[in-house]
Order: sequence, then C-alpha cells, then structure tokens
Amino acid sequence: MIAQFVHTDSKLETHTFRVLPKKVFPNRWVQAILTLSIKQEARDSEFVRSVVQQTWEIARKVRFDHDTKA
Repeated sequence: MIAQFVHTDSKLETHTFRVLPKKVFPNRWVQAILTLSIKQEARDSEFVRSVVQQTWEIARKVRFDHDTKA
C-alpha cells in the first residue's frame, strides 16, 4: 500500500510517497519513503506531471524480500 502526501508552501510543492511497512522477518518491518519537490510555478507542466507519475510508479513497484538489510 502506498500513502501519498502533498504539502505546498509559497515556493515548493512536495510529494511524499510512503510505502507502508511490510513484514520481511518475524520481528522485522521495513518501509520506503520517496520525496519529490517541485517548484509551484512548474507543477502544471506536462514534464512535471510525468515525473510525479513516474515517482508513483517507482513507489508502487518497491518490493521487499528476505535479503533486505535492516
């Protein structure tokens, strides 16, 4: 499951993609967080929309397995 948070201030729009914790061992959990910050004035460009979508796709494809080091 991915949680996406968007925070805006006067100059930046920050997208945070959090892959919620996954259990990889009986008592070990891991999670991944990707953060993408863009300039407010650029947020409506096709390029920026594409980058946000690509970042979401990366977060969606994150997989943890038993080789994960904690």
